[in-house]
Formats: sequence, structure tokens, C-alpha cells
Amino acid sequence: MLVSLSQLAEKKERFPDLFVDWPSNTEGWPSGRYALLKPASGCPKDSYGKWLEGVKKVHSESGISPDLQANSEHSQLLRPLFTFESGINKVILRYCVKIEDNAKSRRDWPKGSYCIHKKDICPVGFTDGRVYIDEEDSFGNKGSVEGVVPDDPTLSAVHMFCCRKDGFANLPIALPNKSPFYLYRYGGKCQDVVGMSVQEHYVLIDSENSDTNDMRNGTLPDGTLNDVRFDLCYYRPLSINQVASTLTATLNSNS
Repeated sequence: MLVSLSQLAEKKERFPDLFVDWPSNTEGWPSGRYALLKPASGCPKDSYGKWLEGVKKVHSESGISPDLQANSEHSQLLRPLFTFESGINKVILRYCVKIEDNAKSRRDWPKGSYCIHKKDICPVGFTDGRVYIDEEDSFGNKGSVEGVVPDDPTLSAVHMFCCRKDGFANLPIALPNKSPFYLYRYGGKCQDVVGMSVQEHYVLIDSENSDTNDMRNGTLPDGTLNDVRFDLCYYRPLSINQVASTLTATLNSNS
């Protein structure tokens, strides 16, 4: 499908990080098997570990009032985030899944206050939790899973997390900082990261309206149940802020 210049300019203004050729990280991500939500800019460029990708399509409320699924205005999750096909609403969650380390990436996650997605077992220092989303009862009652995903490899309704709160959110931690990424908020404030700016985002999933059975167990990121909301933290390199501001100003001047 052809995209007009005005559509391209609008997309660049709304998702500038999608159009940046982000450099590879000079440090590997911490050890272990885990997953992060995939931003529009893509999965981590990491030569120290192996990352695969996957998708969960959660079958959200598709009845009379499927009106609650939403995301924050400035969300940088890859689009489309919501689909409506043949009367069925779905929320599309994309993942970057780290499945393998090499010898140079043997380091633990730093102490702090944040959550990631669980893959097999949580890395050292985290405790786990589980969210079950009661999907739409009608239209087959099923979402779908594609590729490699965290937690349960077959169920779109199950979401497993690893969380920690053994440090202060306002004390910056060191993580690879050459390209954007998402963490989950835990404890009411996004964890500060060295060399990165941070914005609070969210995604809201409209679960089954009738006799809903949404469930939360264990240690979990900030959010709500009935309907299910996940509070997110979006990180981007501080050094690129001026580039994004210049791009936006240029697009505005040409509009």
C-alpha cells in the first residue's frame, strides 16, 4: 500500500524513533532468559546475546461496548496495537525474547524497582507473578500466539512477570543505553536509567464484560484488574533528544 508524503510526515512526527538508525549496544543485556515489550524502534541490537520475536493477540471484549481498550497518547509500541476483524477485537502485544547469552554477557540485572517478562525462570534478584486476562467469551473465546513469546507459549491470556524492588527508582541503574526499550513500572515510579530519558506509558485491555475472571497472583507490575491495565516505562537515549526535536520542528515548518 502506497503511503503519501503527508502520511509519512505524520508518522515521523508521531513515531520519530522508528526512523532512527540506532547503533548497536556496546554492552550486552543482563544474563538470563526473559522478554521485553517491543517498541516501534525494534528489538535490542545486542551482539552479546540471542533475541527472538513473538506476538500475543489477546481477544478483548467484542460485544456491545468494546470501548475500553486504549494506550497512552505518546505510546511507542509498534503498530497496529489494536485490530478489529470480522467482529473480533484483539490487542496485539509484541515481544523481544532473550533466549541465549554468550560468555561476554555474564552479568546480573541491577538492583532497582522495575519488572520484565518471565521466560522459564526469573533472573537472580526477581520474584514472579502472573496475570490472567479473561478473554471474550463469544467468537471462539481464543486469542493467538505467534513466534517465540515469554511465559506460556500457547495461551494469549496468560502473562508472567519478574519484578524486583530492592533499590530506589530515582537512583539510576546501568543498562544498555544506545536504543529505546520498555520496562514495566513497579512501585509507583519509573526506574531511572543512566543516559536515558523516561516516559510513563500504559496499555489497557478490555477483558470480558460478563462475569469476568481476570486474575492477578504474585509480584506484579503496576496496573489494574477488570479491565487489565499495564503501566509501562519507555526509555530513549538522551543524546537523541535534540535529533527528535529538530525532526519535529522541520516537519512542522513544512506542514
